[in-house]
Amino acid sequence: MTLFSEPSHELEALGAEQREKSSDLVFSRTCDSFPSALAELLLEKQFCIVQIPRETTEVRRSVAEELVKLGACWESELPGFEADTMGRSPGGKKVSWLQPRETWSPGLAAAEQVLEGLSSAILSMTPKLGFRGSERTTIMAHAPCTTEEEAVFSEGLAVDASEIQDRIAFGKHRKVCIIYFVSGGGGYLILHQADEQDDVVIPCEEGQAILFRHDLLDYTWRPEKQSSKNNANHNINNSRQLALQVWILRDPFQGETSLQARDASPDAIGALQHVPAGPLYGDSNETVDVLSLAVRDPGQANQPEDYWSVLSSGCDGMILVPLCRWDHDLYWSETGENGKGYIRHFGMLMDDQMAMFDNEFFGMSATEATHTDPPQRNCMEVGYDCLHRAGWTR
Repeated sequence: MTLFSEPSHELEALGAEQREKSSDLVFSRTCDSFPSALAELLLEKQFCIVQIPRETTEVRRSVAEELVKLGACWESELPGFEADTMGRSPGGKKVSWLQPRETWSPGLAAAEQVLEGLSSAILSMTPKLGFRGSERTTIMAHAPCTTEEEAVFSEGLAVDASEIQDRIAFGKHRKVCIIYFVSGGGGYLILHQADEQDDVVIPCEEGQAILFRHDLLDYTWRPEKQSSKNNANHNINNSRQLALQVWILRDPFQGETSLQARDASPDAIGALQHVPAGPLYGDSNETVDVLSLAVRDPGQANQPEDYWSVLSSGCDGMILVPLCRWDHDLYWSETGENGKGYIRHFGMLMDDQMAMFDNEFFGMSATEATHTDPPQRNCMEVGYDCLHRAGWTR
């Protein structure tokens, strides 16, 4: 079979935007060179258009009806996090995260096999793409919604702190997005590049999958606008346009929390259920926005990056108590002598962390700095660092 089809690159009447017209590859589960060809295109232009064989057209078009039978729960994403999954301009669209099932109906089973095949091809090439990945998310159904549905979605959702943490982690872990247009064509998928480069505009065609580096590109899905002359037909036509999406995730760094709700592995979900419950305030709906962070901790942690290194490496910050703190001969006894301590290692700041203070920077005389308690000096330094990191420079 022919694996490659020549892509068309031309500028059309979309300002300075670049419009992609044809597919780059034809999806194949058996061609050994498909994964490497896919990776090469993602490296070269950060996206790829894959044509899915036409013999499954009727099966694909049944997916929308099958979702209705399954009772798919359509909703909007959490306010503030819509762009992470729905792209820019999420209005007028709805999503539904499909829970993993042992058996799917025919249309969903065929679509899941396509997404699994594309995901496996990418996962086998993640070192070539510059990251390590071993999992993908569950499937997210993405479709236009009616005005009435959008009004219901705007009423808001009740979420807990763990869900917020999960959404934040997702934005950091996502690497490659796969959008499979299973039914209904029309409209455009716009890929937004960094550094104010021209957008790439890709017409949405039924039976095509678009893969792109979601860590490097952002996107907007603009479904085809139906005629408003017949509102009933408008709703029916919109309901037939459906995309299924998954994301390839990078592996967590050492000490980093992995995703929970979007973790596609049932084993991982089961393992999470055995983790001891956290404090009650961690499951409340009350949140605190952390705009800046500064630290001065044992282990030579003088900035947040140092603090993260201490945690990820398992450092305990224990040091031999410096002689300038106390004389070991007077206050420590290896045999546990009465009136003396039996340990001489503590998690404490090093001498330079306590003593290196720029009194002139804070407008203090040397005498005043000498008579200022070391914790107070540290508080001034760390407080200034925290404000400076938040952008307060005056």
